[in-house]
Amino acid sequence: MRVFLSLLFLTLVVSSIQSLAAPATTTTIETSPLSAEDDPDLATVKVSDFAERKEFLIQTAVGYQSGNYLERDEWSQGPYLALRFALIKQSPLPAWDYEISYNTEEFLGIGVGHRWYFAEEDRYLPYARLGGNAYLESSDGVTGLIEIRRWRVHAGIGAGETFTGEIGTGFSVTGPDIYAQFGYNFQF
Repeated sequence: MRVFLSLLFLTLVVSSIQSLAAPATTTTIETSPLSAEDDPDLATVKVSDFAERKEFLIQTAVGYQSGNYLERDEWSQGPYLALRFALIKQSPLPAWDYEISYNTEEFLGIGVGHRWYFAEEDRYLPYARLGGNAYLESSDGVTGLIEIRRWRVHAGIGAGETFTGEIGTGFSVTGPDIYAQFGYNFQF
């Protein structure tokens, strides 16, 4: 190890001494003065001509979901409301989204998902989504997050840019579920 460090030190010292020497003190590049006239390509461009770049997307959705959320073997089903938030600053299409939902059985859903688009140039933007959700019963409070029976993996397919639709299925320790939702995307 000491031999290696000594060799590394000598290599750095010798290479830094050689890099300090300049090959010549003058340049041979010809310079020309800049013209005072406006560039014809840039003269017609106005900042107001550019479309405003959106940075965030919020999707509001109404859906119908059924599944076994508790260990009591009850198959609960009913409508739900969902909000999904996504950053679209880097890409015009949302890849990662964060979700919060509430259904009529008084379950609060918190989740995260990732989308893969089949054809980005398609008008309907079909995609596949894989996500993880935790469903909390109102009587459990936040302690339901640590219980594994509250966690589910969701897989679905959907389409849409402004108006969206998605169907899918999920699975957890307590059993499967299915869902379908329709929503609207707000970009700002």
